[in-house]
Amino acid sequence: MGVVSTSSPTFEEEDQVAERGSEGTHPNPALKPPEVSFIVPCYRSGETVERTLNSILEQVTSLSFEILVVESSGDGTAESIRTRFPRVTVHALSSRTNAGTARNLGTAQAQGRYFAFLDADVVPSPEWLEQLHSRLASSSKIRLVSAAIANGNPTVVSRSLHWIEFSHYLFGLPSGFRPALSSSNLLIHRRDFQTTGGFDESMDMAEDLALSKRLTDCLYFDGSIMLMHYFRLDWRGVRAHLESLGYWSGLYRLKFSGSGSWLRHLPLLSFGLPCFRLPKIVGRVFQSSPLQGLNAVAHLPLILAGLFSWAKGFYSGIRVQRSHEE
Repeated sequence: MGVVSTSSPTFEEEDQVAERGSEGTHPNPALKPPEVSFIVPCYRSGETVERTLNSILEQVTSLSFEILVVESSGDGTAESIRTRFPRVTVHALSSRTNAGTARNLGTAQAQGRYFAFLDADVVPSPEWLEQLHSRLASSSKIRLVSAAIANGNPTVVSRSLHWIEFSHYLFGLPSGFRPALSSSNLLIHRRDFQTTGGFDESMDMAEDLALSKRLTDCLYFDGSIMLMHYFRLDWRGVRAHLESLGYWSGLYRLKFSGSGSWLRHLPLLSFGLPCFRLPKIVGRVFQSSPLQGLNAVAHLPLILAGLFSWAKGFYSGIRVQRSHEE
């Protein structure tokens, strides 16, 4: 099990770490920083974050690490974490903060040479840190690495959301370089993260796409390493989530001239995207597991309905940006 940093640094010590960067020795050997900083953004995740924190503490690794939670719910979750997990540093914010901003705030307080980003609704396997660190260290061409995402609470509804949102990162898909990685689980060297400028704080969602774009050709997906993601189970909540995801996906493509940005000129064609995405999603599910592929076929109506919710958001995002320009 990993060695967890238990000390809380003063602001002066944090400044010394920031000035030192990722290289050299700590000015005070007694305050030697951990090798890895786990950073967990948390908003209304009281039902899932404890499971995430337990899974971090159960990591089987020789690397020392600290855990920082940036909590912005204001519902008592911060106090609960402090009580149940005294070794975890909790930064409680007074108002809701998007995940990208929360992660950036966490890195400003972090002492580790590596940043491990985990969402508050995931459970990494016990070897997650050790294996991803080994992968990151295996090649200078790899600067950001992520593991496969499995469904932690499979139901008819959650399967559809899992396949729509994470079909590129299913367990069983081949490992290799990817154009983008999911911010639900990432490992990166402090130096490389600081070089990118961090997460785009103007993006409530799709901030991982923006970060990935700054690290083109250096992103590695390791399909042999897995973590469990716990999803929404109510269809209304899933549809609202997918609509928000589509909205921010549309804004991302315009802001960074991503694929599909041409739809700004013909926004109604956004509603044709589900027919384009559906066979690709099902194909990836089949590639990851033929049995799951058959399961996906049985879920086609629900997957398609979810994709139309995503397309509705995508259309709205394009219209908002277009109206601003007009």
